[in-house]
Amino acid sequence: MAFATRHCNSIILTASASTFGFWMAYLSKNATIYYNYDFSKIGGIEKEFVRDDFFPPNWTPLLFDVDNGNVTIADETAIIKWTKLRNNQSLSQVK
Repeated sequence: MAFATRHCNSIILTASASTFGFWMAYLSKNATIYYNYDFSKIGGIEKEFVRDDFFPPNWTPLLFDVDNGNVTIADETAIIKWTKLRNNQSLSQVK
């Protein structure tokens, strides 16, 4: 953690609900932070979790499409599609 907070200019949190990863990113000075928007299984922690309370607004959410392996920056449109398709569908199935 100490190395990352001092020497990394970008951090990708693949386990976004991890407290270790959160603090490493939060304590990093001037780093660009990317986090996995889909961090929980259906019916998991997201019911009790307010993303805006956990992820600072300057962090960038990422979405992973399991069908084609693409990772995209989660803009508002992509998040709306992802939310609608949360039940066993991928982003590539939405027009």
